[in-house]
Amino acid sequence: MEPILIPQLKDTGKKSLKLVASVALIAIALLVIKSCVYIIGPEAAGTVRTFGRVTTMVGPGIGFKLPYPIQQLDTVNVKQVRRVELGYRTIRQGPPAEYSEVPEESLMLTGDENIADVTAAVQFLVSDVTKYMFYVDNPESAVQKAAESALREIVGRFTIDDVLVTNKQVIQDETKRLLQSIIDEWQVGVTVTSFLLQDVYAPREVRAAFSDVASAKEDKQRYINQALGYQSDLIPRARGEAAQIVAQAEGKAQSRVLRAQGDVLKFDKMYSEYRLSKEVTRTRLYLEAMEQILSGKQIYVVTKDGNNLNYIPLINHVGGATDGR
Repeated sequence: MEPILIPQLKDTGKKSLKLVASVALIAIALLVIKSCVYIIGPEAAGTVRTFGRVTTMVGPGIGFKLPYPIQQLDTVNVKQVRRVELGYRTIRQGPPAEYSEVPEESLMLTGDENIADVTAAVQFLVSDVTKYMFYVDNPESAVQKAAESALREIVGRFTIDDVLVTNKQVIQDETKRLLQSIIDEWQVGVTVTSFLLQDVYAPREVRAAFSDVASAKEDKQRYINQALGYQSDLIPRARGEAAQIVAQAEGKAQSRVLRAQGDVLKFDKMYSEYRLSKEVTRTRLYLEAMEQILSGKQIYVVTKDGNNLNYIPLINHVGGATDGR
């Protein structure tokens, strides 16, 4: 009868238990290491909480922490541009896109006690990870409520015409500034990158009438711009022509003044000669005048009795070359 090898079975069982224990320890060690080592991508940032309290801010890269539940890592994408809609909701991106109206958000009272139907979109980035994740329960909802409050306040400062036509850009800029101040006061931890008005209408019941008024005002502004353009073209041209006429007149005036001054000098010289020899000077002036008057003309001299027609070579006496009969 062969002996039963019970001791060998005991040794095999012990080895199996040791192997299982080793594998379990290795698995636990790997889990602990995995929970202690973390990697944060370039688009993210996070915080490390120790027993629920934020103790460390962490950025992109590899880091180490104590295992859960001692320490816990929370991350958020800080490069993602987030968006909230005011007065409407996007049902389907499309194309074609589909939207649903939210009139309780879009209908607003203007400064002149009219109602405007205003929709807008807000885009923002996470700027403070701790505030964004722990200071408010729902940051996007907080941004939406703050945007609605800011837009209602700004719209209430303007007339319906300003809201519909003339001051949309001003309303956008002022609402963005007010929204950012509200968000900072609430410590939401975001930075508003843009605030854009989407559609701005009068209420549906009077929309057609307001559209006609807005169209007329746009036509008026277009005509004003055309007139200003014509004015800016015409006035410089008229000024140039006026300057040219003035310059020509000044040139003529200067020419006449110089000619008159020359005549004065000539007269003074002639007067001096006249004082020295009155008869000779008088005769010379007479002959020069007659030369100018009779130059190029045929000359006839008739006597008192009318019988004789004599040619007097008057021009020859003063150096002329005209013949006469």
